[in-house]
Amino acid sequence: MEHFKRQENFEQNHAGAIRLVQSDTADMNEQFDIILANINRNVLLDNMKYLSAQLNTEGQLVLSGILEEDLPAIQKQQSNINYHSLKQTCVSIGFA
Repeated sequence: MEHFKRQENFEQNHAGAIRLVQSDTADMNEQFDIILANINRNVLLDNMKYLSAQLNTEGQLVLSGILEEDLPAIQKQQSNINYHSLKQTCVSIGFA
C-alpha cells in the first residue's frame, strides 16, 4: 500500500519517471541519478565506493544525518574516490 501511495504522488506531480528503491545494501549493481543515504558514519565509509560506482555521470549523492564531527572523515573518503564535486550544506538541529 505504501509503494502505491508514493507512486501515485509521483504521478500527481508529473514525476512518473521516478523509481524509488529502498535497500539494506549499497552494492546493488545499478545506476542512479540521485542516491540519498541516511546512515551512520561507519556504514557510510564502508560503502562509499559502492555508492560512487552506482551514480550516473552527472548523478548526485545526498548524505543525510551526518554528525558534524564525522564530516572530516567523510570528506576524506569522498576525495579518495574522486567525487567530481562536493557541495556541503550543514543544518544543525538542537535536541533537548
